[in-house]
Amino acid sequence: MAAVHTQYFGTDGIRGKVGGPVINPAFALHLGHAAGQVCQATP
Repeated sequence: MAAVHTQYFGTDGIRGKVGGPVINPAFALHLGHAAGQVCQATP
């Protein structure tokens, strides 16, 4: 059985319909937190 791979990022950024099952407020919060962690770790 093949693994299911969900692609959130594409050539133009994040893909998906806003307000749908993927791009929702919780996703935006987690994405912002992850981006902040990366920026904080970058000298």
